[in-house]
Amino acid sequence: MLRNYITVAVRNLLRHKLYSAITICGLAMGMACCILILLFTQYETGYDRFHGFAGRIYRVIRRVGDEKVRFSGRTSAPLAEALQDNFPEVLAAIRVRQDSWAAIQYGERTFTARLCVADASLLEVFTFPLLKGDPETVLAEPFSMVISEKAARTHFGNQEPIGQVITVETRSFTGKGAYTITGILRDLPDRSSIQFDFLTATPGRGRPGGPWHGWTDSPWTPQETYILLREGALPGQLEQKLPGLVAQHRGASAPEHLTYHLQPLTRMYLHSQVDYGLQTSGNIHHVYQFSALAFFLLLIACINFTNLATARSSTRALEAGLRKVVGARRGQLMMQFLGESLLLSLLALIVALALVELVLPRFSAFVRKDLGLFNNLWVCLGVSGIVLGAGVLAGCYPAFFLSAFRPAQVLKGSLIAGPSGSWFRSGLVIFQFSVSIALIVGTLIVSGQVAYLNGKDLGFDKERVVIVRVFTTRPALRDQYRTVKHAFLQHPNVRQATVFQGRLGWGPYRAEGVRPEGRAGEDWAMMRLAADGDFLATLKMDLVAGQNLSGEIPGGVVLNETAVKTLGWDDPLGKRFGWRDGRQEQDGTVIGVVRDFHIRSLHEKIEPVFMVYTPPRFWYLALRIGPGNFRETLSFLEQTWSQFIPDHSLSWMFLSHGSWNKKYRAEMRFSQMMNGFSVLAIVIACLGLFGLASFTTERRTREIGIRKTLGASVPGIMFLLTGDLVKLVLFANAIAWPIAYYTMGYWLQNFAYRISVGTGFFVLGGALALGIALLTVSYLAAKAALANPVDALRYE
Repeated sequence: MLRNYITVAVRNLLRHKLYSAITICGLAMGMACCILILLFTQYETGYDRFHGFAGRIYRVIRRVGDEKVRFSGRTSAPLAEALQDNFPEVLAAIRVRQDSWAAIQYGERTFTARLCVADASLLEVFTFPLLKGDPETVLAEPFSMVISEKAARTHFGNQEPIGQVITVETRSFTGKGAYTITGILRDLPDRSSIQFDFLTATPGRGRPGGPWHGWTDSPWTPQETYILLREGALPGQLEQKLPGLVAQHRGASAPEHLTYHLQPLTRMYLHSQVDYGLQTSGNIHHVYQFSALAFFLLLIACINFTNLATARSSTRALEAGLRKVVGARRGQLMMQFLGESLLLSLLALIVALALVELVLPRFSAFVRKDLGLFNNLWVCLGVSGIVLGAGVLAGCYPAFFLSAFRPAQVLKGSLIAGPSGSWFRSGLVIFQFSVSIALIVGTLIVSGQVAYLNGKDLGFDKERVVIVRVFTTRPALRDQYRTVKHAFLQHPNVRQATVFQGRLGWGPYRAEGVRPEGRAGEDWAMMRLAADGDFLATLKMDLVAGQNLSGEIPGGVVLNETAVKTLGWDDPLGKRFGWRDGRQEQDGTVIGVVRDFHIRSLHEKIEPVFMVYTPPRFWYLALRIGPGNFRETLSFLEQTWSQFIPDHSLSWMFLSHGSWNKKYRAEMRFSQMMNGFSVLAIVIACLGLFGLASFTTERRTREIGIRKTLGASVPGIMFLLTGDLVKLVLFANAIAWPIAYYTMGYWLQNFAYRISVGTGFFVLGGALALGIALLTVSYLAAKAALANPVDALRYE
């Protein structure tokens, strides 16, 4: 029986080659997309799950503010010890701080690497296996250092790293010191939120024993705090006790504006942005969006099969009737038709796997993930589920429909083509094009928003500005910033230079305890930007009132327009303005107002900013480069850099290509993904439309011949064959437009500055879909309209 089913299925596939090719190609493209997104989803959701205690590890999130709430993954240094000492639910508490630009010297070589400073018990809580060394003692001695397997290969070659002494220098928390390598870690998995090449438990300064806040005599060094709960301990119950701890160490009123939350380790990568607004590389919304798009593509492909199968049902009705006459039961017919669907799915899977292997390297590069096919059992099970699901989904309706025919009606030729007939097929076509049109409109809106992000006036000119990390690489040079700045200005193509604190696009530090004149006793916090007097000219910012920053005006403050409006000042010049800088109270006077500029991305509104001349906080050197030969200029920058930092290579980036563009990388990637999905959706839909139109035209051959004999024109015949299609696509527009308007409006809410969703996007999207659909069937319509009516009548 099984052999007979297979034989009949193969014969049917070979007899209808066009139908089979369209079905297999459509299913293959839908499956390939699902497999790629499945690989991506499996990779993204697997972050931090390799740790043995992953389900019991939590990161402590700091929540600050009353009306305007801010979250941070950084907490005070003593918090970890307090949690472990005061709450029996906490089995261990770990402090972690990472530095991606640590300077490490070994012998004559100096290089930068990722450094992590953590408590010695890190290796007991997190599963980072050691190749060499004892996890319990490897970090016990002061100034011990553990390195990764990759770092050992890269920097030590064939030498034995254990026992070697390296010099480590960072700008923030270790200072400079000599460390002895005591262990080698296996390379950290890519799906680890904590990444480092060098690990130590001995910071040069700042911790342990740091303050609870930055207003004391010792420096405040915030860091990430992780806790390991005992088995059975409930994080919610522990979280309810934390306000008492805050009151104990920060004062009775502190819990009103400072609280702590516990975030599961396994939610850090994908859910931090959604839960707390923290910037991370992963976003669970992207996983949902891509998964939904892949599902709809596969659904469109399955609809193609269902549509073509039901359209051809009358041609197979005689076969079903004869089988019933000779004793076949309905269940057997259903098994046969479902078996044919599964066979088509298996053939489509083979093509899909070939497509995946072909595009996987480029897709991996696109999503910046190291994806591999069949890396684990879950992917294999997922692919098997796709095959079974697609086969059953695509074949269930034809199986039920064809097996329900009554033999007597079929053999007498009085078969009515099903209870819903062409209405059912029309509904499926409308659904396909509704999805396709919604995707096209969404693609147009996303592309428009990305273009808006890249073209909007930011209040400064980021083009041809080079950021040189001279002061972060060698902090001691801040005392010589004038000398350094002058040296880099000696090339004619270096037009202007400035030194400043923050990274435009990410934002500088927020200053707490701001004290504007006349607003005493109010809780103010503003963004602080330390810069010299050439900052405005180099970045081409506009000073709208007063004068610029200068070292000759101690305590001079320049506000942006939003800060002036927020404070309610009509004339800010000369107003007293104080702020807290670490543990010191600073006092100044407003000397100028600068036109508003975007210190953060366009996701966020322009915030109040005050600018001050504070050389100890100058981190970056910015150079405006002319349009001349950049290679020659870059060579000069390297030579000048080597005069000050001979043991490091030049560290630089374009402002327009660096941290600013990273803020929109997700949007650009989403735009490209939408483009691809839209093209695939319309291609798959048009494949099915072509097959359906081919079958319909073939069935109406005699009607077309009679119409031409009676004088019908070629345009009239073409309109007859395409008129119904136009109606279906127009109806699909009516469904797709509200859906696209709602979903894209929701997406645009992520931006404080966004485009308006006008009717042009919808009209253009609908017109594109209609035009592509008409092009798809126009060939068949023209061929049928131009055919000799004699041949058409002879056909029947």
